[in-house]
Amino acid sequence: MRRFSAFSLTFVALVAIATAAKQPVTLPSEFPLCFLKQEDYEKCLNNAIETGIRSLANGNPTLGMLPIDPMEITEMNLMHGTGGPVNIDLVFKNTTMSGLTSAKSISVSNEFLAGGANMHGEMLIPSLDLMADYVINGKILLLPIHGDGMANITLVHLKTTYVMENEIVKKKNGREHIKVNAFKLKLRPGKVYTNFANLFNGDKRLSDQMNMFLNEHAIDIWGEISPTVEETFGEICKQIANRLFSQVPYTSIFPTEK
Repeated sequence: MRRFSAFSLTFVALVAIATAAKQPVTLPSEFPLCFLKQEDYEKCLNNAIETGIRSLANGNPTLGMLPIDPMEITEMNLMHGTGGPVNIDLVFKNTTMSGLTSAKSISVSNEFLAGGANMHGEMLIPSLDLMADYVINGKILLLPIHGDGMANITLVHLKTTYVMENEIVKKKNGREHIKVNAFKLKLRPGKVYTNFANLFNGDKRLSDQMNMFLNEHAIDIWGEISPTVEETFGEICKQIANRLFSQVPYTSIFPTEK
């Protein structure tokens, strides 16, 4: 079975456009500092990640960040095919995603102390909810599907593993910053609930039957489309991380010692 995944997205409403600061920007005071050589470094970093995510819920103008919970994404195009049981062209517009600030950091590590730049981690999000205007056309488990309207997707007990492939770059002003080249995600929900309103040109009987079918087979469907979704959300996470890292010098985020 040949699998193809591609994505394109526009999220003008996600990250504020800001020029690089002339003076170093420091992390907000509510962000815990973790020193690379401290004994409980991983425990501190887990706490710092959770606190940092919650602190950015309403955005941070100094860092050029707009709110992340709820997060607004202007448009996402998810295309998945060909030859497999799921072959769809799905467009989400005006997406609102909520639940990120409830994330629990399970584990995290990085290579900074050893001279590397990559980071690895695992998180658990109790519930991630997406609401959006949608347009869909294609086949799911060989059944045709088409429609447009409002969609609601909820991922429950979402286990997330990530790898940030980074490098340390020196800017013209001499300051070193982290640059994220790739943000690789694996998303494994315990349950998936979906509702697509107005499928099949508003035919309620067909729409209700399809929504029931989608929920009965949600995990199987997720297994087919997850590479495409992971690629898309990885790009979003990459943009968010680079916005933060481009504003705050590397040594201000990851100091070696007190």
